[in-house]
Parts: sequence; structure tokens; C-alpha cells
Amino acid sequence: MWKLERAQHFQEPDVPSWVAMIEGDWKRALALVEEMREAMGSGSGPELRRLRIVHHPVTPYLQWEMQILKLRVEAGAKIRVLPADAVAHLRPPPSCQRWCWWARW
Repeated sequence: MWKLERAQHFQEPDVPSWVAMIEGDWKRALALVEEMREAMGSGSGPELRRLRIVHHPVTPYLQWEMQILKLRVEAGAKIRVLPADAVAHLRPPPSCQRWCWWARW
């Protein structure tokens, strides 16, 4: 299974580490991310491959998410990160972006 992620901002109020990051407490946010390591385990079920598109400048959310993606990779996840410029040529033309639900990325 593949997952393509382009959102540069996302809200995860049920994740204590995300809440700490939003509150500006990076030290606590990172400590809470580390506590998530054991829960990630090695994973089971179908293999998930993830492609994360990142715009610059990197948002605080993405800085936080990259810490979680690092843990996932260390647990065996297949994750790749690409700068948005590397896939800019794949975007649909502006005329299609307004009308095509799949083009709003």
C-alpha cells in the first residue's frame, strides 16, 4: 500500500507530542515522540510505503513529523521524503486544479 502526503500543516490534538510542539515545548515534544518508539514496533499487516513531499521553508509541523518518520524508518517502515520542487513538474495545470478534486494537492 502507498501513502502520498503533501499537507504541510496538520492538526493532531489527540497526540500529546503534537500538543507540546504546538505549545512551543520542543523538549517535551521530542521526549514524547521518543516514548512512541515502543508502540511503533516492527509493524504487521500489509507493507506500507510512504512518500512525504516537503515544501521549504519547512513548517513546525513537518519538523515535528520528521521525528516520528525517523522512528518509523528505524522500525522498518519504507519512507521517502522529497522536496516539492522535485515533483513540481507532475502537478496538473492550473485550469485543472480548480475543477479536478484529485488535482488539489
